[in-house]
Amino acid sequence: MWTVNSEESAVTLTQHSAYESAARYTQPFARRLASPALSASSGGGSEGLAQSHGLSAFGARLSTLCGLSTQEASMLKGFDRLPRSHPPQTEIKSDAAGPASRIMVSGWACRQRVLSDGRRQITSFILPGDIVGGPQQPEPPLDYSIMAVTQVVTVDASALMAAVAGTDPIHRRLARAVRLLGQHEMISTYNQIVRLGRQTAYERMVHLMLELHERLRIAGKAGSDAFPLPLTQEVLSDALGLSVVHVNRTMRQLKRDGLLEVYGGRVKILDLNVMREIADWIPAHGARQ
Repeated sequence: MWTVNSEESAVTLTQHSAYESAARYTQPFARRLASPALSASSGGGSEGLAQSHGLSAFGARLSTLCGLSTQEASMLKGFDRLPRSHPPQTEIKSDAAGPASRIMVSGWACRQRVLSDGRRQITSFILPGDIVGGPQQPEPPLDYSIMAVTQVVTVDASALMAAVAGTDPIHRRLARAVRLLGQHEMISTYNQIVRLGRQTAYERMVHLMLELHERLRIAGKAGSDAFPLPLTQEVLSDALGLSVVHVNRTMRQLKRDGLLEVYGGRVKILDLNVMREIADWIPAHGARQ
């Protein structure tokens, strides 16, 4: 593996073993973002963080996908239960101690496959407002896993899943919104296949930045032209099938071309229309269906 030691000066490289410490994935792309220090056993800390964030991101996404009634929107508050903290580089999975379906309240996670020699392919990112282990997401095969990229807090989604699986008409729009959420996650998977299979490195990076921006914006976690990016260049390389050096060069080229800037753990989009044209971007979210 290769690690880029400098972003603004000449690129220098240091070689590492393929089995190097997972700590290399925890340094953000630009600089470390402030985050509460929580441990997996710190129930009080998790609960406080879950209460401070609530289900705002989840509610925002569902409301955008399928306008919820006032009653349905207020019902979401009752689903904010059993918060759990997941430190970076720990697996998020169902077990005897917790429910199979959980809602991402805060933080970033990814679905990944690690090969026997240590190489990793990230197949998708899981962001605030996403459901982990929903009805359309069976347990991943044994060789795949869901990993916290940053500090993550999730809450129990079993009550929500039970509500939308029922026949009560009061949950009609809520159930439709959850189904659409699953469909859009499938679209993100298709996008990843196209990125890796047919797009150039430049197009891949632009397309992924557009996807992350849209998903965070719909969840109320991004502005019209900026969004947080708490990812290392190594994580981006594992998601895009590129070397770290290629990721670094591509980001520099995007900056030189006046398309985007990355600083302080945030991305600023400078020319959204041109980026959409370059990536052949088709939004998955936004319009109500």
